[in-house]
Amino acid sequence: MKPESADKVERLTTEARDHADPTVTPDGRLFFVAYEKSRSDLHEYTGGGGIVRRTDVTTGLFEPSPAPDGNLWLLYHVSGERKPALLRSQQLITFEVAQASKVEAGPPSPLPQRSLVGAEPYKPFARENIDLGPIMGFAGAGGGGFYGQVFASAADRMRNHAMMLQVAVYGSFDLTDGYLLYINQSQRTMYGLGLFQSLRFRLDGTLSKYRNQLPYYALVAGERFFGATSLARYPLSTFTFLEGNLSIGGASYFLDPTTAFILNLQELNGIGDLYSEWQRNRPGMRFQTEGSLAFGYNTLRYHYTGVPISGTSFLSEVTTGVQPFNGEFYGNLRLDAERYFPIPLGSTHIMLRGGAGTSFGGRFAQSFYLSSFDTLRGVPFGNEEWLLGQHYLYSTLELRVPLDAIIRIAFLNTLMGVAGFDVGGVGGTAREVWNRRVLDAAVGINVGLGPILLRLHFAYPFDIKAPVGRPADKWVTQFSIGLAGLEGYLFKGHGKASPSQKKIPGPPVTLGGPNLGGF
Repeated sequence: MKPESADKVERLTTEARDHADPTVTPDGRLFFVAYEKSRSDLHEYTGGGGIVRRTDVTTGLFEPSPAPDGNLWLLYHVSGERKPALLRSQQLITFEVAQASKVEAGPPSPLPQRSLVGAEPYKPFARENIDLGPIMGFAGAGGGGFYGQVFASAADRMRNHAMMLQVAVYGSFDLTDGYLLYINQSQRTMYGLGLFQSLRFRLDGTLSKYRNQLPYYALVAGERFFGATSLARYPLSTFTFLEGNLSIGGASYFLDPTTAFILNLQELNGIGDLYSEWQRNRPGMRFQTEGSLAFGYNTLRYHYTGVPISGTSFLSEVTTGVQPFNGEFYGNLRLDAERYFPIPLGSTHIMLRGGAGTSFGGRFAQSFYLSSFDTLRGVPFGNEEWLLGQHYLYSTLELRVPLDAIIRIAFLNTLMGVAGFDVGGVGGTAREVWNRRVLDAAVGINVGLGPILLRLHFAYPFDIKAPVGRPADKWVTQFSIGLAGLEGYLFKGHGKASPSQKKIPGPPVTLGGPNLGGF
């Protein structure tokens, strides 16, 4: 179509194959991409129906665009990626296109039409328009109690509305963490509503005067925060977003059965009946409200197996909480980030991850409970003395190499070798973070079984002369089960801003390490 005669449209090419991405350079040359035998090359229309092929590549060139000095920008398909490239004018070659491949131009085919008589409005909540997602989970029981997790979802066909259920049990059904969340994604601003129970642990000040006489874990108390939660996310761009969360409900406090048993018997704690003392000072059920504001950035790119291989992701979040009828106020601030550096060897890549957080607010200040298999693998999983505190700082450097070329197992979609280092610390003060510093080396494998990601890592903590020693004097085994792209038990708190799937945040996260984008 020429500007001077916009009402007239002229057909230029009539080949029996696909033509795409036309562009016109400032000097009037017309380039486009044509497909032939599973590859695409740059072609030029020379007028009068003449076509010349200008490149000869084995994969594909896409989206040509004018560049300075008669050159062309385009996307070059290599190693599974489309990378920007500059094609210089002197690199253009000439291959005449065989005339036999042309067909006679006929009148354009009429556009298909369908009558709207009898059409019905789309009903997202009609039973026939609801798609149930897969239900995934795992469970186990033994002398230590019952442990398990289940995840389920459902959405309408347009994916404008979704329901998500996640429940995790830690040893007994009294220690249950989960949520049921409705998500509306029909507009640019996404929002959600739901019910939740968040299971938390923190250093409790009730028995702090016995701190030098009791083991560290005996000073840890639990909190159940339950109620209703709401959230809203506004995308500032394709890669950035702002997100707000408000949760209203009640909070109750408890000791896990093992700690209560130890505090109850003088023979075990060496002091006396500390359990009764804790119960006398135990806060009752309290009304509690929490709000958070987060800013996120995510340019991660994923391998088809669900493994991130390049890009950057980070999340900065500030959370405040109040118990208005008891005059309590607390909050925390955290920043978690990761960067993937691809290596041109399949899906081989280097991952650099780090995070820092601090909290405030007196007795009810929330503690961070890091997931050791995501942060400090040299610390045994669940070791409160090295993983639980009001401040944390850590960094992980890891090399991931696919092993599929040398080890092939039919039912596995990926097998990856891992080697790296972790450094960091957790504590109640900056001095304690330094005194409990950890440096470890880790090796292991990541196994993809459909959407399930299994990770078996072995880490050795070095003796770096920390005042309190090191968390172990031998190799530490770390094993985790999660979803690809949402690594780690509990899925939340260990994830990256997700892949090609949209991440939907749940209730406030106080357990775990990095939470780069919520769920």
